[in-house]
Amino acid sequence: MTRMNFREEIEKLKKSITKIDTDYVKMSKELLLRETKWRNTENKLEELKKINSDRCVLNVGGKKYEVSLYTLRQRKSSLFYKQILRQEIKKDEETFYDRDNDYFDMIINYYRTGKIKLNLLNDEQKEDLLTEAEFYEASYIVEVLKATPGEVEFVKMEFSGEFQYDGKVVGTNDFKDLSEKNLLKGIYVLMLQDLLSSIFVEMLNSTK
Repeated sequence: MTRMNFREEIEKLKKSITKIDTDYVKMSKELLLRETKWRNTENKLEELKKINSDRCVLNVGGKKYEVSLYTLRQRKSSLFYKQILRQEIKKDEETFYDRDNDYFDMIINYYRTGKIKLNLLNDEQKEDLLTEAEFYEASYIVEVLKATPGEVEFVKMEFSGEFQYDGKVVGTNDFKDLSEKNLLKGIYVLMLQDLLSSIFVEMLNSTK
């Protein structure tokens, strides 16, 4: 082997060693990154496990609800959050509330999901739910209930008789015919009667 060939072989060997070293460093970084991600995942799993294991029991009027402390901490303006800070609600302990539990399922489900359905409740039930929501300081539920319009109560009504169209009575303006008294339908009925009245007047004017 000549001196030139020997040098070329040395250079090739150096390049191979450099490439191996570069690949090793790259693989080491990738392994370190994967290990870090795995540790973060393990930490999150441990945190979730701890969250789910930290539970308490809320006894509402004799009915018991097992709830995670994490759920009760979600709404910082609520009574539950304040009681946790005051250590009135503790892990694995029971806290009693001398309250009606008819609407507590809706309240605690709101804490779990952030949602509440009011469409199946009548005005009296909404008032009862409002009372309970105010006690538990569930501010969002209170705001929603106070912003929900109630039924329209007709206390006085003036009318000029029946509305007729094509020889048929289409509106009487009588209280008993306004059986649907919710806000939207009530307005719709009155607007419909006004519209029919206008059509009737226009028809009379066109025959003059």
